[in-house]
Amino acid sequence: MAQPAIPGLLYATSADGVLRSDDAGVSWSTVGRGVVGWVYSLALDPRDPDALFAGTRDSGVFLSRDRGSTWDRVSEGLDGHPIVGLTLDPVNGNTAYAVVDGLGIAVLDRPN
Repeated sequence: MAQPAIPGLLYATSADGVLRSDDAGVSWSTVGRGVVGWVYSLALDPRDPDALFAGTRDSGVFLSRDRGSTWDRVSEGLDGHPIVGLTLDPVNGNTAYAVVDGLGIAVLDRPN
């Protein structure tokens, strides 16, 4: 589970996609419906609490800029490979690193 700098805001992954709680886990809602496939990993942008990356089992990496309401695919060529880990570059927040099962590390530039 990932916790951004907004009090009470939590994210988790499930078979339904990405879940979000706005009340510290008391209740949850599905927000990852634009994400294709099972979500294996999440990464939050520490500079932008609205931005969230999701790595999937077989559809690549997606980015939401509105706390999970809408999603855009930000990876190419990773379909069919589980994204088992995600992190943002601590120096350049526009770069994400995806741990891709069977391939290694993929470097993703965040679209503007």
